[in-house]
Amino acid sequence: MTTQELTVAAAEGETDDILRKQLAELLADAPGDLLSRLAESLGASGLAADSDGALALSDNAKHILDQRYLRRDADGNATETPAQLFRRVACAVAQGEPEALKTVWEDRFYRLLTSLRFLPNSPTIVNAGTG
Repeated sequence: MTTQELTVAAAEGETDDILRKQLAELLADAPGDLLSRLAESLGASGLAADSDGALALSDNAKHILDQRYLRRDADGNATETPAQLFRRVACAVAQGEPEALKTVWEDRFYRLLTSLRFLPNSPTIVNAGTG
């Protein structure tokens, strides 16, 4: 697409859709390592992990996640970690993207969630990816 075509598309508010379609076409046959590198370049930096690899969340954040958002078994025990919660939500949100870009967008959403730069509303966090 030429610069002029992109300018016209931007003026008409179509840039995101056009670029997304073009990127999907370009990456349809791309090797997995290319998609991983692209995901890294598109994503925000995530939270630093502590020594055991868990997300570095404040005690209050861990408490809120545990009490309100983590999935539970029939006995009320948490069945996922905060990192698994963020991955579940990111995976569910990425399902709306073109097949060739789902992994890229899942990683991008995951980085946004773990960096706490973006958190969706409570119903999304609770229900996304639960079937």
